[in-house]
Amino acid sequence: MAKVDLDEDILWRIFVMNADIYAPLEGGQDPVSSSPLTIARRSSQVCQSWRRLLLGSPSIWGRLIHLDHLGQSSNLWKHEVLRRTGNAPLYIRGVSIRRNAELFFFHIIDVEWTRIRRIDVKIKNEWHAEAWRPLLRPNPMLETFYLRYFDSSVSLGPEGNLFSDSAPFLREFSSPSIRFSLDAPWLSQIQHITISHKYPLSELLLAMKSMECLVHISIQDGFNVNSSQTTEPLSLSLPRLLYINLRGHPSACCRFLECITPAPGCGLRLALWELIISTDELRKFHKIFDRFLLNYIALYTPKCYQLGIQSNFFTLNNLVEASPLSIFDIGFCYNPDLSNLVENLFLSSLRESPITHSLKTLKLSEAYFKESYSDDFVELSQSLSSVDTLQVSTMRTLDLLRQIPSGK
Repeated sequence: MAKVDLDEDILWRIFVMNADIYAPLEGGQDPVSSSPLTIARRSSQVCQSWRRLLLGSPSIWGRLIHLDHLGQSSNLWKHEVLRRTGNAPLYIRGVSIRRNAELFFFHIIDVEWTRIRRIDVKIKNEWHAEAWRPLLRPNPMLETFYLRYFDSSVSLGPEGNLFSDSAPFLREFSSPSIRFSLDAPWLSQIQHITISHKYPLSELLLAMKSMECLVHISIQDGFNVNSSQTTEPLSLSLPRLLYINLRGHPSACCRFLECITPAPGCGLRLALWELIISTDELRKFHKIFDRFLLNYIALYTPKCYQLGIQSNFFTLNNLVEASPLSIFDIGFCYNPDLSNLVENLFLSSLRESPITHSLKTLKLSEAYFKESYSDDFVELSQSLSSVDTLQVSTMRTLDLLRQIPSGK
């Protein structure tokens, strides 16, 4: 067979490419029969040379620990796959795993903890704290750690220092259910991090001062509001920071963003939905909005935006299909009495920004758009000289636009 005669190095590279458990399946593909593990197993049965090459490549099998697929297999096959990994680094993934697969996961982290390079697992069942004790051991191999419960409010993990404060290659960390120390040494090399437990803002900012490699930070209600004030502002320059995803109390979020100077073009996703922003917070946030918007468009030329204005909330987000890091998505609630002030501040900022010269498509979100237009909106619409496409989805919005006097 021609396939058998392929150069062994090329064939090995093909097998490695096929062993990507993080690659999305194409539409209509069965997740088990089309899984990288199934493909590797079938490839090993094609001929003796393929089998010899695959069984002699533990690094390939180490990339195939997908718990969703192994959960439907016998215990014999699970442990056979693990045996075939030899001493190679392990890549573990599981999104909707069964309880027997969770048992296998805990077996792996207990027995093979120091070989694990990547964990991306979502746990469904609650387990005794003892099951999580391996997480307190040092891990000289770990690069990515994504571990969460389906119920994000559930806490997991034993008491103690995560990774025994020793994970020298850890670059990505996201685990809403695990609280970690802000003094952990591995934070100094972290590039991507999600923070979901409440920390005093001053302590979080101080910890971030050592995160010189930080590229992406997501903070989901991770501020202790009662401790959010600091006596002296801490100014942080994070020249590699390209994306901030923030949700929480308006005053704490504003205080956080006031202290941060990110890289040019830094994306921002900010949701202040749960609490209504006050007048003082609104004015502070407007200054922050201006600074981050201008910083964002210093690198990205926005072509398509969605704008939503209602009596009590405002949204602005770009609609480009690009890197997740290039998102600019803002949403916040306010008292209806502040509606005019919101439009005056934020629509004026848009009107005076370079967006007016580059925007090609503007989508007016019908679910959010007000019942009447304002002078600020009229001035913004007239400044958008480059817009050639205006998207609306309801006649109500279109009728509203038709009511704008042409002389304004």
